[in-house]
Amino acid sequence: MRRFISCLLFSLVCVGLATVSQAGLVVDELMVAPNSGDGGYGEWFEIFNTGPTAVDLSTIKYDVTNPNNKTNPTTGANGTSLKGILSAGQYAIIAAESVSAWATQYGGLPKTSLFFNPTSWKTLWDAGVSMYLYDTVAKKDIFSLTYSSSVITQYGSSLQYVGTDPNALVTASKSITKLTTGSTAGWQLATTSPGGTVKDNHSAGIANSAKSPLSFTTTAPEPASLAMLGMAGAGLVTVIRRQRREASVASEV
Repeated sequence: MRRFISCLLFSLVCVGLATVSQAGLVVDELMVAPNSGDGGYGEWFEIFNTGPTAVDLSTIKYDVTNPNNKTNPTTGANGTSLKGILSAGQYAIIAAESVSAWATQYGGLPKTSLFFNPTSWKTLWDAGVSMYLYDTVAKKDIFSLTYSSSVITQYGSSLQYVGTDPNALVTASKSITKLTTGSTAGWQLATTSPGGTVKDNHSAGIANSAKSPLSFTTTAPEPASLAMLGMAGAGLVTVIRRQRREASVASEV
């Protein structure tokens, strides 16, 4: 019986992770044109977890289109796998180079951020590309982003989303053709450098800002997810009550 309860508890946790968390992942910053030059070196992008619970990034893949190819992916299903556990409200930096090289170039790594250097890097072309985040558990894309070459106007400045609504970010990311400035919500070029050898402007691992912090409100579980969690919880309560009754009868005997 104890083993059954343990399995039920484990299933409850899995339901929460598989149906709630992944949907909260967004890409909110990209270094498409670093001062270090082309060829992928120095490129990176940032994932932010707007959801209420942690996400196992090993269940997530990413892929990027190549403007030089005649055929390109329209999903992240065959992309590169990520790695690490990303807590709610935490940032993950996915980079083309090692953590030591990245920290030297970009002025250090924030202690609260995850960092991952994939063995196979997908180049973020300044000619404009589409990017996809794919959930291997749900077997679907959970985020997509497309930027035009017209917004890559300055080497050494990342593209970052400034705003407070993750739903607005998702909508704005579908086609980034214009940039905003200041406190106007939208995609814009970073204007501040934390230091490093190349002095690139960015806000990797911290809240994006135009002097004002990005503060996404974490999303609540979807109704369908809440229903499944409720059913699993109800089942657990029923099992516990039954076990107590059986124990009571046994003691009376």
